[in-house]
Amino acid sequence: MTTTYYVPMGTSGLPTKAQRKKLGTPAYGFRTIARALAYTPAGGYVEERYRERRGQDWGGRVVAHKPD
Repeated sequence: MTTTYYVPMGTSGLPTKAQRKKLGTPAYGFRTIARALAYTPAGGYVEERYRERRGQDWGGRVVAHKPD
């Protein structure tokens, strides 16, 4: 089973500081684009990601941009 989730990314291309602290835990990312966008800094974007039950995780596409 594959789960889709969304990660707020800063202008540097890295996940936000709060998300970096959660990396590797079930709390990493958000279930909806809207929720991730709310935590995205100005000029950043939301990345779609996928996780499989066996622990495989991979990035998808950019699904939203937050204006400056």
